[in-house]
Amino acid sequence: MTEDTVDLVVDTRELEAALERLSQRAAGQVMRDALQAAGNVLLDAVVDHTPERTDEETPEGTSLPPGILKADMHTQVGLSKKTGTGFVKVGPSKDIGGLVAYRQENGWTLTEHGGKVTRGRRNPIRDIPGKHFMAAAFDESAESAVDAFCEALQDILGYGENARPENNSHDVEFG
Repeated sequence: MTEDTVDLVVDTRELEAALERLSQRAAGQVMRDALQAAGNVLLDAVVDHTPERTDEETPEGTSLPPGILKADMHTQVGLSKKTGTGFVKVGPSKDIGGLVAYRQENGWTLTEHGGKVTRGRRNPIRDIPGKHFMAAAFDESAESAVDAFCEALQDILGYGENARPENNSHDVEFG
């Protein structure tokens, strides 16, 4: 399985200076919160694009139940001490929907079950093309996710639209 990543480079010198004034623990939490805001935007798009099974389950079937692939989509946010970078992973868990999502995204070759084997492989019946639903979701939401990350970071550090003025004195002068 291949991993698709988006590298983000933004001029955030002022925000970095604000982060450096925080303790390492507090700065890490600020970054995780901002990354989660971006991840939520990506997750919403992935869930919207995830195909849903609509046929009825059969007792002998081994496929995922209807709706489980959408329900399995989640985010994972982390920080790498080694590289000094943060990351957001969006997608299904490996144990539940990972293989199904991979095949839905990239396609697969349908083969005969118990049929003739040629050169150690079962004879292919037909190729099933991928739906590329995750790629479409990321393409659609990447810019909004970057915006959400930057806005959350600015708001948390006091530079955004919801920031309080630096001089937050409650003194009132009467004339």
